[in-house]
Amino acid sequence: MGIVVPRITVHSPSRKRTLPTNCENDHLCHLKSHQQRCPMSAVCYEGGVGGRSRAGLRLSLNRSISEPGPATTITVTTPTNSKRFRLEPIPSLPASLPASPNSDGTNLSSALILNKVKRIDADSLRQKMELFGPAVLAIDCRSFVCYNVSHARGAVNVNVADRINRRRLQTGKATLVELASSRDAKDALRRRGYREIVVYDDSTTDLDRIPHNHPLMLILASLVDDEREPSFLIGGHKEFHSRHKDMCENSLLQAPLSASCTQDAARELMDTHPLTKVLPFLYLGNSKDADDRDGMTANGITRVLNVTTSQQSPSPTMDHRTSGIVYKRLSVLDNGHANLKQYFEEAFEFIEGARKSGGSVLIHCQAGISRSPTIAIAYVMRHRKISMVDAYKTVKAARPIISPNLNFMGQLLELEQNLQYEQQQQQQQQQQQQQQQSPRCGHSWAAVQQQSAADELLSPGCST
Repeated sequence: MGIVVPRITVHSPSRKRTLPTNCENDHLCHLKSHQQRCPMSAVCYEGGVGGRSRAGLRLSLNRSISEPGPATTITVTTPTNSKRFRLEPIPSLPASLPASPNSDGTNLSSALILNKVKRIDADSLRQKMELFGPAVLAIDCRSFVCYNVSHARGAVNVNVADRINRRRLQTGKATLVELASSRDAKDALRRRGYREIVVYDDSTTDLDRIPHNHPLMLILASLVDDEREPSFLIGGHKEFHSRHKDMCENSLLQAPLSASCTQDAARELMDTHPLTKVLPFLYLGNSKDADDRDGMTANGITRVLNVTTSQQSPSPTMDHRTSGIVYKRLSVLDNGHANLKQYFEEAFEFIEGARKSGGSVLIHCQAGISRSPTIAIAYVMRHRKISMVDAYKTVKAARPIISPNLNFMGQLLELEQNLQYEQQQQQQQQQQQQQQQSPRCGHSWAAVQQQSAADELLSPGCST
């Protein structure tokens, strides 16, 4: 006997759908089997054997039944042959996310640091400086330019005013010693045994109100991590300078002339200052030096770099066509808004041309005090790969009257940061090249290092 499979049309609120249903025999269509095999949204018809049907229909949902109509035929497979799908559990998200700058962990860390930092006012700092002298270390965390305009007597500068250095210090990629702005500052930070270490910025009065990545907070945290006991100067340099101006000094931007000199004497000194030799191939001078053909010939000067806006280059008073000297002018004003750094690369190429050809170059402006010394300092920084302070001292020692304005000093500071970044990139590239070249025969770099160490243990030799 066959199994009767009638067609039943089910009406839903949106559409009609014709479904054939099938149950294999009577004893499999009891309630328990029905709940296990038939989904709640389906219509199940329990048919009988031999063409006899049961009297009732069991509907899992309350739907109306209409007369059979044309509908698409759906092939129903038995449960044994049907595919079964199992829902895989969705991986849960990480229990914790990286801490944000305002997270509780950051606040807790800042609170622990502040608990180990002492407070000191301007009057107390003066007393300790007079009482203990060099045993008191003052750390200035302002910009290099602000530090050189004025700072507490004997203070050292740590340059974390820019975002790059702050990030390096915060992530542990740089230390305070590495960020110190001079060699003397590096030596001072390496020493221990100070009776007092005082850190100050411009004018902060409350540490609780500054962010965790503030230069002041970063330096204090670094000192605490180094097991030091730093103090924070309330009110910063502004308060200390207003109350104890006699205890402040400037180590770099000193006036080129004494305050007792008259303007006429100052002008005479500028005009009469001789041509200055900074490097074997680099000279500094003023506009008169650029007109002295005999003097340039005697010093082997083959190129002249003019950093003025008014003076013609070359001078019309000399027969430059037969001198063989190459001239170049950079039109720059000596004020607080002039952009001199845009000409640094152009000036470097011109100076390098003289060096590589075996000649010499004269860099001059009107008086040889601000614009041309700035170019000379920039070149010395790059040529010798030294800091701005060391380059400044080199040029200052050769020509004591130099005094670049604050605007140019700030541009030199930017150049120093760019040069440091370039040197770091070059070092990283060299290390990567060495790591790529060293492994052989598929061995990793770590394996090569271990093998080298083993070879040294097996056959030790003298080290030089």
